[in-house]
Amino acid sequence: MAIGGVSSPLDSFVVAESSVLRTNFCAEKPAHRQSAKRCRVLTKQKQSTMKNLILSLLLLASGSLFAQNKVYTITEQYSGMNNTSLDKIIVTDPSGVTETHDITHFLKDVVKHDSEFNKILNGVISKGYVLLNPSPNAHGDMGAGMQSVFTRTWFLSEK
Repeated sequence: MAIGGVSSPLDSFVVAESSVLRTNFCAEKPAHRQSAKRCRVLTKQKQSTMKNLILSLLLLASGSLFAQNKVYTITEQYSGMNNTSLDKIIVTDPSGVTETHDITHFLKDVVKHDSEFNKILNGVISKGYVLLNPSPNAHGDMGAGMQSVFTRTWFLSEK
């Protein structure tokens, strides 16, 4: 109501407008909409390619990491399950150069095996490197025909 008891069209407009707003606030919310599925299933070939790419990147990163830290790796791969066909030492220097040495399998002659291995290990130590892990764990893989291949890796860093 306006002053003096005279009503104005503006008063009814404000009242009408506020009631419209009031009804809008009380309106129900629309139903929840589910987003579209944007995930694609990778084919076996694409999964394999992705795994190879990631593995390659990790190998490159680890190679440069070892080169920066001046780390030698000595890896022994040997056959198990009473099979003495494989026992080799793989030596990788900090620049990534790799040498492979075939040595006597420890099941055939443990003294000769240890002597050959120690000659390789001491060759790296004589260059000014120290052994970081003196007793690494062996990890095995079952190959075709139930032939097991085990791997142990030693790390040596510059003094």
